[in-house]
Amino acid sequence: MQSIKVTILGKSYPLRVEEDQAEAMQEIAQYVDQLFREYRAHLKNQPESTAMVLSCLRIAEELHQTRTLLRKAIEEQESRESQITTSEEVLVNIESELLSLVNKKLESVIEQAQKTAK
Repeated sequence: MQSIKVTILGKSYPLRVEEDQAEAMQEIAQYVDQLFREYRAHLKNQPESTAMVLSCLRIAEELHQTRTLLRKAIEEQESRESQITTSEEVLVNIESELLSLVNKKLESVIEQAQKTAK
């Protein structure tokens, strides 16, 4: 674990994060700070908590949209994989039927050759 400090609306917050997540957490904190500042600038007559709540709602909306897109992408990928599996099963069945027909034809040819040889 690594100790870092992030600053949001001028206030420093100490955090402990995984070492490989320190940079990402700094970026996330900067994004949160930016949203808070944007909402505060537009809502000058509102309490700071209103800007924070609206920022949190915006982040939650972005997360929801991202999850929805991810879920849809996963479903589409699973559908494609299912179609591929179905296509592979169809090809295996066709191959099996063709081999069966070829074997029957070979047996017929062999039988005819044996009759001709007698």
